Amino acid sequence: MTEYVVELLFDKNNLESLVTKLKEKYLWLSIFGKRYPWFIINSDIGPMRTKLKYLPIIFATSIAGPPEGDNQKRFFHELNFLSYDVFIFDRKLRKSEFKWEWSKEDQKTYEELKKKVELRIENVVEYSSYFSHVFWPVAVFNLDEVKDEIERAKMGLLSIENEKDKKLAWEISDWYFEREEVKKMFKEKNAGPIIERYNEVVKTYLESLYNGMINIWKEVKTDFWFSLVPKKHEK
Repeated sequence: MTEYVVELLFDKNNLESLVTKLKEKYLWLSIFGKRYPWFIINSDIGPMRTKLKYLPIIFATSIAGPPEGDNQKRFFHELNFLSYDVFIFDRKLRKSEFKWEWSKEDQKTYEELKKKVELRIENVVEYSSYFSHVFWPVAVFNLDEVKDEIERAKMGLLSIENEKDKKLAWEISDWYFEREEVKKMFKEKNAGPIIERYNEVVKTYLESLYNGMINIWKEVKTDFWFSLVPKKHEK
């Protein structure tokens, strides 16, 4: 799993100097009562895609770059990290049925968004090398279909009433609970706590990102672009 943080891009040079302050002021998460700079874990995006159409595409192309041209090989390599392989109780690694395989429908969604907003392709330094990233305009959050997905996430993406959702919950259970807790829930056939935790995580990711971006937009009073890059860890 890798943590990704927001990279901002402004046309006006005088605003670039404010990036750190703007991110500290508006882009943050509240987790267990503590405040952290906003981030998203790549493996949380794959499960999100089982319910949402547009936001996972935005996240995937922000992380992996455009799914076309010279970047295509890297895109499909990076996409593997947006999926996950799972251990189920016997601890044997296997491919998840929820693994993300980029499809014609995904490409169609990407092209649909490109027609509605002006995105940018920029190189960003990662691990001493340059990699392409798609930078999405903040205006993408004004699209009704994107706002609708954020509202859906607030209501909870996974449902205890849905058998496929419960199956997914067992696959991601190790991310949120200790092994013994998962075994106890599995024995009791109770996926509820896992679904509740995942729904809360996704709600926090999306609501915090949306509110942060809109508040930055209101403060700078100009358009800007954003992407996702690996978090730099202090040595």
